[in-house]
Amino acid sequence: MSIKIDSEDKVILLGHAHIDLAWLWTKDETIHLVSLGTFNYTLNLMREFPFLKFAQSSAQVYKWIEQYYPEVFKSIAEKIKSGQWEVVGGSWSEFSPNLTGEETLVRQYLYGKLYFKEKFGVDVKVAWLPDSFGFPWTLPQVLKKSGIDYFLTSKLNWQIERMKKPIPFPYHVFLWEAPNGSRVLSYLTPGGYNGLVKMESIISQLIRLKEKHGVNKLLFLFGYGDHGGGPAKHMINEALRLQKTKDFPKVSFGGALEYFRELDSSMPKERIPKYEDELYLKTHRGTFTTESRIKKALGELEDDLCNAEKLSTICYILYGGSYPKEELRRAWESLLYITTHDIADGTSIQDVYDEIFSQEYPEAKRIAAEAISKALSKMFSSSNERVAREESTVVVLNTLSWPTSKIISVPIEDKESNLQVYSLDDKAVKTQTVYEDNKWSLVFLAENLPSLGFKAFKIHRAQSLQESKLKVGQWFLENEFFKVVVDPESGLISSIFDKKSNFEVLDSTKRGNVLQLYEDMPPDAPRGEPAWNLYYGNKVELNKVNSIEIISSGPLVATIRVTRKYENSTFVQEISLYEGLPILDFKVKANWNEKYKTLKVSFPLSFSNDYATYGIQFGAIQRFRHDLESSSKEIKLPKRKWEEADVAKFEVSAHRWANVDNEDESYGVALLVKNKHGFSYEKNELKVTLLRGPRRGYPQQPEQWVDQSSDPTVGEHVISYSLYPHKGNWKTARVPNVAYEQTKEPIVFISRISSLPKEKSFMTVLPNKLVLTALKVSETNNDIIARVYNPYDEEVQAELVVPFEVKSANEVDLLESGEFLNKSLRTENGKVEFKINRFEITTIKLKKD
Repeated sequence: MSIKIDSEDKVILLGHAHIDLAWLWTKDETIHLVSLGTFNYTLNLMREFPFLKFAQSSAQVYKWIEQYYPEVFKSIAEKIKSGQWEVVGGSWSEFSPNLTGEETLVRQYLYGKLYFKEKFGVDVKVAWLPDSFGFPWTLPQVLKKSGIDYFLTSKLNWQIERMKKPIPFPYHVFLWEAPNGSRVLSYLTPGGYNGLVKMESIISQLIRLKEKHGVNKLLFLFGYGDHGGGPAKHMINEALRLQKTKDFPKVSFGGALEYFRELDSSMPKERIPKYEDELYLKTHRGTFTTESRIKKALGELEDDLCNAEKLSTICYILYGGSYPKEELRRAWESLLYITTHDIADGTSIQDVYDEIFSQEYPEAKRIAAEAISKALSKMFSSSNERVAREESTVVVLNTLSWPTSKIISVPIEDKESNLQVYSLDDKAVKTQTVYEDNKWSLVFLAENLPSLGFKAFKIHRAQSLQESKLKVGQWFLENEFFKVVVDPESGLISSIFDKKSNFEVLDSTKRGNVLQLYEDMPPDAPRGEPAWNLYYGNKVELNKVNSIEIISSGPLVATIRVTRKYENSTFVQEISLYEGLPILDFKVKANWNEKYKTLKVSFPLSFSNDYATYGIQFGAIQRFRHDLESSSKEIKLPKRKWEEADVAKFEVSAHRWANVDNEDESYGVALLVKNKHGFSYEKNELKVTLLRGPRRGYPQQPEQWVDQSSDPTVGEHVISYSLYPHKGNWKTARVPNVAYEQTKEPIVFISRISSLPKEKSFMTVLPNKLVLTALKVSETNNDIIARVYNPYDEEVQAELVVPFEVKSANEVDLLESGEFLNKSLRTENGKVEFKINRFEITTIKLKKD
């Protein structure tokens, strides 16, 4: 039956200008030309057409206008108050959700919504990310706990025209549900996010809505984006003409919140499809890796700022220190700007990144470093001394919320110093002197570091020889857990044998830790958006070796170094084993000068499965292998069977880890990596993408290439990753926790205090598999905020143990206000009890007694 339109149907027209904060131009052009021009023109149109409605997202844009053009800002505030101008989004910027870390994701809405509330008295309810390149399954929980009920996006439509066999996203109106059960009513625009008001466009989009969902009301976004100036007078005049057209749907000007609320109230809940999964964009997969520097900056800044908050909070609570609230917020705002889509995605021009690395990035790093330094100085009388000497007191501070053991490196003056690390009760700690990057260091294993706490060590002259469980041969490394064999012809790993489980990890017919170089050139290059998209062509495995050498042979660390060259690039690969740790560490130092190529590292496993499990922000997700034509299996996260769309997931995003378990879940292997987000799993090979070499921008832009080491601002790439073979499945092996341990470094410093306790924990979260992502002072008062999440798919009874008497404790929303969630929790003797659901984010507000 053909679907027709009639005068009972409705069309809501909403003016919009999608403004990229930086992209093919720098932010100054966005501020002084794009934003100013768009807003002035739109304000003038509103005076001429008082019925016009206009939506604008991104607190960053408003703050720029407030700073540079206060009169324009005042006019915008008046139009917001009158209802003509609608604030949407609630976030600091239209960010890149797949690349944004956990706390950065939260801060997008915390600082964005705080700004809109402070400046306009507006509580934004509609999340607005029309141009972002896919969304993690856990995002609805972040939205809901930020007081946001609705979500609008658009770019999922792009995959229809870009795939040889189109596999469109199935819905335009749906309830998007996170793994913890949080839901947001979502709208995938049937058309684009910047459109012309045309009869045929409106008709085709409305028919699509009616066909799929029986919805006869269309939200239609119109206007020019970026330099185009937003809604235009000719568009409004066309809308007025359509209002008078006989038998045409009723056309009116209205807002997004109005549209969502009417949908919410008018559609029977059973008619709204529920979608439990990520929103995977079947294009732009290259952005998981493009521009290695910016991916590293995102991870480093989030770690630095979270550490600065944790230490400043402990110092404030226990040592009477000050908490740099305004400075930290300013640094977070810089990071939130950097997470903007097209910036974080690596698809902007070189000038954008040069500006960031000379302005926003170093300033945010400085603020975080200064906060950490002040806290450590107050708490530990830490010195600025960076080189350890005889009798130095070295403090290792674990910022994770569970005990852990970690290999620590401390600079020393020279090898002949004959130094060794001891505990404060004079027990010798396994120590090794290592020379790397023209520097000498003492390396030692700091065992059982307390949860969010420290352990102190003393450096003395070595008193005895150290025995070791490490064995090193010309072509092998061995500790108490693994024996690793390197093929002398290729420098690749031929065997990883798990001694405890009596299990061979690798496929005996292949080699592991192999660098795979793919041709990655669009057929119509330089068209085809090479910085955005992957065009995997011929593959070359780098199996020719220039040299293999043992650079470290114990007693604590054993390392084999392999050097190889390919065309214009040089790769130095290091393979390391440690006494006492069931992990294999790898490092690649790449002098990368390849154009239209992509580099992966692959581990072919001795077993296979139809799916792998991946870490995402605040949770995990399972995905079928893309090379399957079908599967009889059912994955559990989310619970579903194989779909045709799974063949399109040949590159997927993840945070920190990817894991494959064998079919009976008796054994598994996790690949752990920091600040690299593009993964793949095919046949029995688990891979992560390390580097790309695409051309930037479009053909009309000057020729620029990404991540070339010949560029002095890039230089040598140093990439670390780890392999964690384990008994049992990813949950019993605590893969998410191990991934945190491998990707978050303890803070190491020298203290001048001679009477330190040998160890101390400032805060504990039980069970110790839960993750404390934030400890900070509230944005609105001096209450303490602790944010915990459960990285596993099971509900647990939890306990937060803090170093002070708690007057009251409440579970609150992510905005820390208690406006959207405020639940009293039981407290006793500095302990707070709470229940935490699977993949749940729990934010606790603590009042001191």
